[in-house]
Amino acid sequence: MTADHTQSIEIASELREANNKLESLSEKVGAARTVKSLASDRRKNLLAKHMKGYLNAGDSTAKAEFMARASDEFLEEFDSQGDQLEAAEVTISQYETAEKLLESRRSLLSHSKTIHNDLQG
Repeated sequence: MTADHTQSIEIASELREANNKLESLSEKVGAARTVKSLASDRRKNLLAKHMKGYLNAGDSTAKAEFMARASDEFLEEFDSQGDQLEAAEVTISQYETAEKLLESRRSLLSHSKTIHNDLQG
């Protein structure tokens, strides 16, 4: 086995690993993109949910917002949404990294095969 052939086998193995990573993340990345795209609306809805009681009690919008943002329940839910967004960003980043790795390995393998064929022939 030549060094070029061994290198091609290694690249092909890395290509399979990247493809497996993409497959394992494919379902998660859809959900992650949804979490990311709806993050702003979710924060607004959370604030509105916590302001509702204050507004119904006759408080001004400014006071209702202040009181809602100051509540422990709001802060816990807000932090939870932040954690979900962070996890979504990590998943998207991992998926994009695996995509780039897959493409680079595919290119390297193609280039390696071209060089091997040129040398053979």
